[in-house]
Amino acid sequence: MAVLRTFVLAIVSAVGAAAFEVAPSTAAAQRAAGAPAGRAEVVVVSANLREGSRVRRASDMRDGDDLRRFADRVLSRGARMPDVLLLQEVLGSAKRVVRALNRHRRARRGTARFALVAAPGRRTGGRCDGPRARRHRVVRDSAIVVNRRTVRRVHRRGKVRTWASWFGERGCAEHPWALLTVRDGAGGRRVRVASMHVAPTGTRLKTRAVVRTAETLMRQHRRTPGALLAIGGDLNLTRCKGPSRRGERARCRVRAAHRYLLRHGFRDAVRSRNLRQRGGVVGVRRRIDFVYTTGGVRGSWFDRCYQAFEVTRNRCRPAQSWFSSRRTFHRCQYRVTMVGRPGGMCSGRGYARYYSDHPVVRARLS
Repeated sequence: MAVLRTFVLAIVSAVGAAAFEVAPSTAAAQRAAGAPAGRAEVVVVSANLREGSRVRRASDMRDGDDLRRFADRVLSRGARMPDVLLLQEVLGSAKRVVRALNRHRRARRGTARFALVAAPGRRTGGRCDGPRARRHRVVRDSAIVVNRRTVRRVHRRGKVRTWASWFGERGCAEHPWALLTVRDGAGGRRVRVASMHVAPTGTRLKTRAVVRTAETLMRQHRRTPGALLAIGGDLNLTRCKGPSRRGERARCRVRAAHRYLLRHGFRDAVRSRNLRQRGGVVGVRRRIDFVYTTGGVRGSWFDRCYQAFEVTRNRCRPAQSWFSSRRTFHRCQYRVTMVGRPGGMCSGRGYARYYSDHPVVRARLS
């Protein structure tokens, strides 16, 4: 059985590598894109991992296979090694994610050593942006992980609190941020990053959370002119209003939270590099995971073929399609999170492909 599992995971890793961008060397990439000489590029990954939030599943906590698959997906051969990972839904699991990344074969070769610089947590009470409730729950299920081979210094770190609603229960959500210096062969760059997980209910509350977080970060950012600002995470807000059966269109009624970010100089990393005038954003039906930045976007990628049933145009090739139907995906999600082993209409092959209910997003910023 162990041999079979190893064989399946090896196939999964190989398939995953084909869907990642193959990045040239940093210097070559900067010359091709016209980036200023001596300015480091920063590779940011954002991922909601479904590894613990207000609800934590015991079976999922015991089984680390999905975390190893996530590490395989992010660190696959040919993909540029990330400098920063912005994680969501990792309450109680952030350290396990770091261990899975550090045990990956590419990290063990010495090209990366990942460390947690902003950890999740949960507490009761404390001031928040919202009603002065006597007792409320404060949830931070987001985390920031850095590659210590390239992130040379953590200057400051903090958090932004926003009033939130989780399916009828209100409380406070915390979004961590950190000011870092990232260095590579091309030079160094200061970057302020934030990992956001906007609570899932209440459009006005969600909009207020995005605006408040961006305002706070921009105010702090004025003290570090020349630095890069990047916000990544699960905003639980699509860019476009209205139905998304045909995918995210090139032109649409933009939601207020996204309008605010655009008006204040932020770029949507995925949209800026994957937009087609007729087809909208390539392959995406309902996009709620974003990387926004005030800097340049040299490349971006999102795991659109992970949930291939959400692809609207440019269909995924069979070798790239991890889950081709919603039913199969949800069956395997149930087995991973509730049972901890394949079965019940989720084959070993399907079980060995699942890592989250959200696709990974990657952006190369300058």
